Amino acid sequence: MENFFKRLKYYGIGFGISLIFVTFAFKNRGCAWYPENRVKNIIFQRILVVSDSELPKMKALGLTKKTLVTAIDEGDIDFGASKK
Repeated sequence: MENFFKRLKYYGIGFGISLIFVTFAFKNRGCAWYPENRVKNIIFQRILVVSDSELPKMKALGLTKKTLVTAIDEGDIDFGASKK
């Protein structure tokens, strides 16, 4: 049993060192590697502007700027319907 704990200790030390290495090596990378997530990230990296003339129309439909952001964030992207 002593041999098991010795191996477990070495495994833990190696795991910790590799975890630190991975954290520093990939610090600015995200997990959004699906095409749908990439498109959403591109949209959110840009400034979304709603003109003043559109605000009354949105209010009539019960929409706010927050609901637009939520719709983009939680929505699905249909690549089959897009123009190439």
